[in-house]
Amino acid sequence: MTPERWAKTCAYLGGVVGGDEGALAGIMERAVRAGIPDIAVSADVGRLLLLLTRMTGVRRALELGTLAGYSGTWIARGMEDGGRLYTVEPEAKHADFAARTFEENGVGDRVTIMRTTALEAISSLHGEYGDASFDLIFADAIKSEYPDYWRACRGMIRRGGV
Repeated sequence: MTPERWAKTCAYLGGVVGGDEGALAGIMERAVRAGIPDIAVSADVGRLLLLLTRMTGVRRALELGTLAGYSGTWIARGMEDGGRLYTVEPEAKHADFAARTFEENGVGDRVTIMRTTALEAISSLHGEYGDASFDLIFADAIKSEYPDYWRACRGMIRRGGV
């Protein structure tokens, strides 16, 4: 995608989904002050996650890499009532910060933080829910492990899932 096209896409998302409002706008600022790396997705990617989540009627989602809870908050906000986001974060400091983020943003009741590695979480969730059981799987974790994540979770996504 060209920079010009991405700029137009971001402007569109801002118009459709809205801004990075309220407490959400300060999540990464507070996270950096707490010593968490500033490597979260952008607000534009967050808006895209929200839009995809809403458009596909996500009720069960998996996020690999929680960090401070920023992208997970966007996903959880877009989920159907009764939806559940499983987000994976092995670093205790990050998981604790994310738990506060989810509570402060009113989505704590629909988020389960799995304090383990991505591959262990995938195995556990696949064992519990089986094939075609997730509506959305979002990976933003250890980049070198992406091929392993793909092999481990490709059967977990439902037809029409993201």
